[in-house]
Amino acid sequence: IRKAKQMNAAVLTGGHYAIVGLCEYNAGDYTEGGKDFLRAAQLSEEGNAEYYEQAIMCGYLSNDYDFIKQTIEEAESKDMMTANALLIEGILLFSEEHYEKAESAFSEAIDTGTLTVGTYYYRGLTRLALGDFENAADDFTEALKWEEDKDSCIFNRGVCYAALGEKEKAEEDLLYIAENAADESLAASAQDLLVTFQE
Repeated sequence: IRKAKQMNAAVLTGGHYAIVGLCEYNAGDYTEGGKDFLRAAQLSEEGNAEYYEQAIMCGYLSNDYDFIKQTIEEAESKDMMTANALLIEGILLFSEEHYEKAESAFSEAIDTGTLTVGTYYYRGLTRLALGDFENAADDFTEALKWEEDKDSCIFNRGVCYAALGEKEKAEEDLLYIAENAADESLAASAQDLLVTFQE
């Protein structure tokens, strides 16, 4: 298939590009893999959403944010965004501090009914950044059910409770992190917040 690409790419189908894309993905060549998955999505009549998802994932793994944005734009125009693709879109928007758009992407990912690990956690972070502490706390609680980063979820939920003035809940979460977190800096941050309650 690679030789055919070089000699006469016009004979290849979306399935061919997907096979090469998968090989490149497995070999760690995410740049080329992304291009081939995108071509697979453009040429195929079936599996397009999955190919767009793989292209977006390759862009994420190669830190090619321009490629991600272009691929997302094309996938959205064809209504081909999957839960995983929406999660990556949300993370990208969050990193660029477009919090409202990020929250929308995470919510849309959840609404697909196909939960992707990390979605509730990142939506919680986004809502925390927006000052929506109650819903952020709910998201961190939900994230815990899916065995996401337990310490980060509990710490951030404690921060939300503190902002809401729910001192008892905040102290419970922060004390747990101060005493049990494997990350020493996270434990220290929790301890610092606990001290503020005693002042």
